[in-house]
Amino acid sequence: MKYFILFRRLILTAIIFCTITFTVNAQYGSSGTVDARSTGLAKTYNATSFGIYSLGVNPANLSIMENSDVEFSTIIPLPYISLHTGTDFLSVNQFNYYFGGVDGKARNLSETDKQNFNDLFTDGGFVFANFSTSLFSFALNAVEDVGVFAFSINDFAGGSITIPQAIVDLGLNGNQSGKKYNFNDENFNSWWIRNYSLTYSRELLNSPGNDISKILIGSSFKLVHGFYYTGIEKVNTNLETGSMNEIIGNADMIGYSSFSDGFGVKYDFDSTEQQSNIGLFMPPAGNGFGFDLGLSFLLGESWNISMAVTDIGSIKWTKNAAEFNATGDIYVDDLTDEDQLDSLKDKFTGDSRSIEGFTTGLPTAFR
Repeated sequence: MKYFILFRRLILTAIIFCTITFTVNAQYGSSGTVDARSTGLAKTYNATSFGIYSLGVNPANLSIMENSDVEFSTIIPLPYISLHTGTDFLSVNQFNYYFGGVDGKARNLSETDKQNFNDLFTDGGFVFANFSTSLFSFALNAVEDVGVFAFSINDFAGGSITIPQAIVDLGLNGNQSGKKYNFNDENFNSWWIRNYSLTYSRELLNSPGNDISKILIGSSFKLVHGFYYTGIEKVNTNLETGSMNEIIGNADMIGYSSFSDGFGVKYDFDSTEQQSNIGLFMPPAGNGFGFDLGLSFLLGESWNISMAVTDIGSIKWTKNAAEFNATGDIYVDDLTDEDQLDSLKDKFTGDSRSIEGFTTGLPTAFR
């Protein structure tokens, strides 16, 4: 009995420690197809999604099947769809103030307004959107001592962009003489992936009447197919306006992309004609593996404290893979000189080439 009490105290200590030490900002990536009930409960789906709705969110809660020993869903007659979008720097009130206008007319920003708006992008303006849908999910609750098994097919598409403060500053105040503009915080990623997941969950502890009445664990193994990816790997670019209004600086950026043959994408360096055949079951552009791990503690009849780490893994992109490089020094002293402007454009668009492949991590998230 004393060992159980000690174990219980260790668990509660771990929960408190994780709660106060992990900071989770905007979550995006393959966050699962969340049911309306859990979304309505202040988006606490990590602890309130049960059965097949827990797949991709917290596999431990697969063991909580409220209605029957078998659950399934398909895209017929209607698919389960989730859409998450947001920012980490701009509130709705701020958006309405700066972009909503006044009585149907554009708002004239004061110098204070400009400075306040510019300050919003101090750490970069992060914007994300994520769409997910469940094509098929099936869960079976075996005998009590064995646990619950599930198989699911889920699609996730989305992207994120970080708007560098330098772009906003240039737009608001123009290129001020002697000021250096740094674009290193720029970032962009976009993807469409599909997970074929096998999930297992079971009870570690079932002790009604105690402080911790149940402990649930779960894990998912995923075969991941990627249909497209575009993203910036590195940015080290800056501009400065000199005393004679000349623009000097350097460009250094690397990006990658990969597309399924079904998209029919044709690069500038590729002379081969591609036929587009976009569909739900196109050949993948990349393949990989991933894992989800989940843990839930049921405290009496009223509380459920849950934590999960999802999408531990990576994808190797090989189909129609390309690398984009923009490097070189920048110098413009005559904005009417077309040769200089073309050179400036080439520095930012860069060169592209075919590569054998590249690897990206899955959008790992802690909840």
